[in-house]
Amino acid sequence: MGPATALWRDRLHRCLASNATPVVLFPDAVRSAASLWAGMRTWTHHLRNAGILAGDVVVCALPSGDGLLQLLLACLWDGISVEIHSPDCELSALLGRVERVDGTVLVVSLLPEMAPPWMHAPANGGWPNESRSLTSRCSHPRQPDRLEEPVVRLRDKRGLTHAELLHAVMEQCRDASLQGRCVLSLVDWHHESGLVGGVLAPLLCAEELFVLSAHDITAIERVLGHEPVSHVLVGSVDEQRFRQVLTLPSHVTLRLC
Repeated sequence: MGPATALWRDRLHRCLASNATPVVLFPDAVRSAASLWAGMRTWTHHLRNAGILAGDVVVCALPSGDGLLQLLLACLWDGISVEIHSPDCELSALLGRVERVDGTVLVVSLLPEMAPPWMHAPANGGWPNESRSLTSRCSHPRQPDRLEEPVVRLRDKRGLTHAELLHAVMEQCRDASLQGRCVLSLVDWHHESGLVGGVLAPLLCAEELFVLSAHDITAIERVLGHEPVSHVLVGSVDEQRFRQVLTLPSHVTLRLC
């Protein structure tokens, strides 16, 4: 277990011990915009069945960035708040489940082979039947008897990138944001499904930004331009590179893990 793994495991355990904050742990299952869309609709269905509506909070612990997007879009669609934490840790005592705990959702899945069947998109990547436009969705806060099914009408949907599909959905969710004291990313910064990739950057709202590497300095600088980010924590192996290539805004402090 490396230093970063130990850091995030300890941070998660402290979080759970201090206030029993629920977490979401995903396998890496998103392979295309088609599976992303199918996963979004699946999450929407199961969150609603669990009684999760606008005003509730989903707290995520994410060892892989891809799985976040399915849940994120479902939460944005129904006005559910999202808090993100990403420790790389083993929680062998937890099983896949969805439940409501004091207004917060607990969803845990350890490994792809252990994940509930509904977490995976159909093998053929098929698109759901569509009958309504995205613009027909009702306003927040939503009532259970007035919930709209997520529908997006776009050209050549099978050829969409993650960013194009995210843009289409979030055009209807302009007031959305990702809230959290820390944003911990295990996905390369240049990866389009990473937490800071593409259209996710404008949604970030965090006091601390944890990074493992400096693969994409441009993406990092874009996120650091958001005033809520006040600290950047990097591993000591990357300290010299960060100081050489990254000019921090005046409100951001560089700290070492």
